[in-house]
Amino acid sequence: MTDEKRDRPTLPARRSPRPAPDLGRDPIDVPAPTSAESTPVRGPSIRSATPAPAPRREVTVQLGTRVNERTKDLLDYLKATRKQDIRASIEQAVEETYGHLLPRDESSI
Repeated sequence: MTDEKRDRPTLPARRSPRPAPDLGRDPIDVPAPTSAESTPVRGPSIRSATPAPAPRREVTVQLGTRVNERTKDLLDYLKATRKQDIRASIEQAVEETYGHLLPRDESSI
């Protein structure tokens, strides 16, 4: 057994784990920026005084559904000829067929 240990390389002693530097700090608290971080050096601003409104994000829902082969072929044909993706094709078809059943709400557009 002592012969086996001689053939092995000597490893450095294991270090004990150190606590994280932010241990005990609430993760929601954001540290205040230092003076160097708060005043970046930049050239003159070209922007107007009022910022432009942020673009609205469209809420989408994952819709995993199976379609028959004819429908898939039709969707592939539309994608190739009209350069319209499958999602847009399905949304357009559903809106044209069943859009009259729901009232049009401007906030949901």
